Amino acid sequence: MPLFDPAFGDAGQVFELFTYLGYLASHTDNLLLGTAAAVLPLRQPWLVKKAAASVQALSGDRLLLGVASGDRPAEYPLFGEEFTTRGAAFRHAVDVIKGQADDALSDGQAILPAATRPPLLSAGLSQQTPEWIGREMDGWLAYPGTPQDHIRRVALWRQVAGDKPYVSFIHLNLEDDPHAPVRRHRFGLSSGRLALMEELSAMQDAGVNHIGFHLRRNRRPLTETLEELGREVLPHFS
Repeated sequence: MPLFDPAFGDAGQVFELFTYLGYLASHTDNLLLGTAAAVLPLRQPWLVKKAAASVQALSGDRLLLGVASGDRPAEYPLFGEEFTTRGAAFRHAVDVIKGQADDALSDGQAILPAATRPPLLSAGLSQQTPEWIGREMDGWLAYPGTPQDHIRRVALWRQVAGDKPYVSFIHLNLEDDPHAPVRRHRFGLSSGRLALMEELSAMQDAGVNHIGFHLRRNRRPLTETLEELGREVLPHFS
C-alpha cells in the first residue's frame, strides 16, 4: 500500500515494495521472497513486469508475486485511477505480467531481463470471479481465518483451481507459556506453541498448503520467537 491512510488503521508495508525485495534478496540465500500484495491498479504494469523480472533474476528465482486490486479508496485519486474500475485494470496488468499483452511491443522490443516469470498469487479475489482467479493465478493468498473458514474456502479453490497452492497467514503472537490457549484477534491469534501446533494441524487437515506467520503483533523478542518456531514447531510440518 503506497499511502498511509489513518482512517484504514494499518500502514501495510512501510518500504517501497520492490526496493525492499532487492534489499531482502541481497541479505538472504535460500528464503523465498514474496509480496502480499502488490496493488496492480496503482502501478504501471510494464514497470511491474520489469521490476518483478529484476528481482527474480537477481534473487535466483525466489520471488512469489502476490497481487491484488486494492481495498483503500483514498489511494486512487492520488494516482489518477478509478477505484470502481480497478477490476479491469487488474486484469490488464495480469495480462502484461504474463506476457499476454506482448503484441503491444514493436518488433525487437523486449522487457529485460528475460527472467523466469514469478508465480502469481491473488490476495483475495481482486474483484474477479473465483473461476477467473483459479484459471489465471498460480495460487491463492486467502485471507486469514479459522480452520472452519479454510475448509469452505479450500473446497471452492479446489473446484476452480485443482491442486494449485492454497496459502494463508496467521498474525501471530507466540506467548512464553507453551501451554497458553488460543485467544483469537483480527486476522490471527495469541497462543503458546502447543495450541499453535493444534491450530496448524487443523489447517493442514482443512487442505491449507502453506501458512505464513505475520509477527507484527508479536510481543516477544523476534529472534527468540523465530528460534522457538524453528526448533519446536516447524519440524512437525516440514
